[in-house]
Amino acid sequence: MSDTTTISKLRQRLVANSLPDQWWMASNGTTEPQPLSLQTIEQSFRDNPQGNIQVCHVEDDASAPSSWHKITYASPERQVETRGHMTVFRSGAVNASRKLSLKRESADSATPFEDALAGIVKANQFISSQIRDLRQQIYGLEMRLDAIKEANAQAKKFDERERAIRELEEEIYDKASALEQERIELNQLREELDRRHFHPESA
Repeated sequence: MSDTTTISKLRQRLVANSLPDQWWMASNGTTEPQPLSLQTIEQSFRDNPQGNIQVCHVEDDASAPSSWHKITYASPERQVETRGHMTVFRSGAVNASRKLSLKRESADSATPFEDALAGIVKANQFISSQIRDLRQQIYGLEMRLDAIKEANAQAKKFDERERAIRELEEEIYDKASALEQERIELNQLREELDRRHFHPESA
């Protein structure tokens, strides 16, 4: 194994090179069967800080020892403070420990995957509700359409009946007119016969 590194440096490498967050992890010589994210690796390191945890990015050559890096804590910063004629070197381990604790609390409280999953579930429930409402509306529209079709069919029958009645009325009117004309002609003929009967000289 070539060198040591920190989780922070590995994240910087991901961002700088636009790499996927997928790493092979070996703990005390045993390599995990599946690639892990840095968050999972960091949690493993926190649970066992004394363990020998080494990582290799999935795009690196895992068979090359130089591709593996041992995870360590970040080196504590040394703060220099001058007091009169005395120079005091103060370790930043306390601050580093505090930062690690805050980071751990933040990691424990942050659940973006669960939040996203809950959002997806709510969205699916909302969509399902909207689909049910739309289906009910469609069913109602289909019922109204069937009623309109039935009314149109009845109206068409009424129109056909009305047209047949008008045609029959016209036929009856024509026959009545013809009979009236025949009656007028018969009356004229009768009058002519009566006139000849009473006035034979006019024959």
